[in-house]
Amino acid sequence: MKIFLGFDDTDTLGGEISTGLLARRFGQTKLPSGARLWGVLRQQLRLDAQIPFTSQNSAACVVVDAAERLIAEITERALAHIAEVASPTAAPGLCVAREDM
Repeated sequence: MKIFLGFDDTDTLGGEISTGLLARRFGQTKLPSGARLWGVLRQQLRLDAQIPFTSQNSAACVVVDAAERLIAEITERALAHIAEVASPTAAPGLCVAREDM
């Protein structure tokens, strides 16, 4: 089954890592055995002066092929990855969904 992990607001202007890079690194290096990276998608969010954003206001979605039994472990790994690499002043978020939801 496909599992979608949406990452957003993990960076700060001038920071060392962007949300897209954070998501790509997660997909390439942090998945458990039995999970396979399908791809990483970038979403362009609305650019509006009333919405705070760093540079381009984009989010990223890591798409993983994995068994349902791995969802909790993948989610835990994603949260740990965000805590480890997100910019300290960011307000990161993670959204997890299954293909059939």
